[in-house]
This record gives sequence, structure tokens and C-alpha cells, in this order.
Amino acid sequence: LPAVLGVEGSGVITAVGAGVDASRVGQRVAWSATNGSYAQLVDIAAERAVALPDKVSFEQGGAGLLRSMTAYLLLNHYGRLQPGQTVLVHAAAGGLGLVLTQWAKAMGARVIGTVSSDEKAALAHSRGLDQAINYREQDFVAAAREYTGGRGADIVVDGIGGAHFLRSIEATRSGGMAVTIGSISGEGAPAEALAAAQLRGVLMERPS
Repeated sequence: LPAVLGVEGSGVITAVGAGVDASRVGQRVAWSATNGSYAQLVDIAAERAVALPDKVSFEQGGAGLLRSMTAYLLLNHYGRLQPGQTVLVHAAAGGLGLVLTQWAKAMGARVIGTVSSDEKAALAHSRGLDQAINYREQDFVAAAREYTGGRGADIVVDGIGGAHFLRSIEATRSGGMAVTIGSISGEGAPAEALAAAQLRGVLMERPS
């Protein structure tokens, strides 16, 4: 400090620099990966300013852009999701979980999600979730296998980390993909995760 916090946001373009199309002035945009975004005026690179459709609010754009890019990369680039496959999303009622659910459904997938309450299950269902697993009441590995005829999910997205990721590998079908993307538990993927994935015949991705 002193420092201006924030790396993502939204607003209206008020001025442009040399070489930038002047018609962009007045355009509603959102951005990410820009330090100092929690300010009234922010200087951002033109290529980072993504135009917002009129039906998308500033709040939705600012909060959703990075999550949407993350969802795209996880499902398309890493997971290579195909129509008819099953995705298990942890924290399905969270910001990323809700976007992942909607994106996967739009791609023709079946989505199973873990939640901690009936209220969160209802929220996730309202965004298209097919099957909610209350992890406080059910073992998510057993439930995921039950809902997939004993196979396990084709893709599992785990933002919890630690020993939880080992269980996510157990919930993934042989030949499927387990993706670890965070460490809500305070721990990243454990060292034994690779061996566990190899033993089950599961592909593992850890995007940086």
C-alpha cells in the first residue's frame, strides 16, 4: 500500500488511446486481468475490453467474465466435453459452478452437482442442474456412481483440493477427466493424486 485493489470489472468507455477505434467511446464493456479495477476510472488495454450485450448488466459482466472464460477452458479445452456426457461439478451453487452448469447443459451434457443445502440445490436446479448431491447427507462418490450406472462421471471439476480431489478421482469413470482448479480446502492437489488417477485410468488436468 497504497494500492488500488481489483483485477476485473465493468463500465463504459470514456476515452481511447492512439490506434484504438474511436467509435468504442460510450461502449459498455467488462474486463479481467487488469490491476486497479476497483476505481472510478481504469486504464485498460483495448483488447481486454469485451463488449457487453444490452441484456447483460454491469454486475453480471464484471462478475461473470472471468468465470465464463474459466468455464469455457475447463469444458472445451481441458475436458473436451461431448453431448451426452456427464459432468460432476463441485460447489454447483457457487459463481463458477452456476456458469459451468449452464455451459455444460448448453453443450448437451448431463450435470450432477454437489451442494451443502436444499436452498443451494434449488438455486443450482434453476440454472439447469440435473441432479444435486447434498454432500452433508450423501457420499458424493457413491451418489455420482449411482447416477451414472456405476461408471462415474465423464468429467469432474474440483475446486476444493486436498484429499477431496482424491475422492473426485474416484467419482470419475475410467478414461474420464478429473480437473483440479482450486484449493478452497487450503491445500492443492496432493502428491498422490497422479498415482491415484493412473490406478483408476483417469486423466488428470491441473490448469495453471
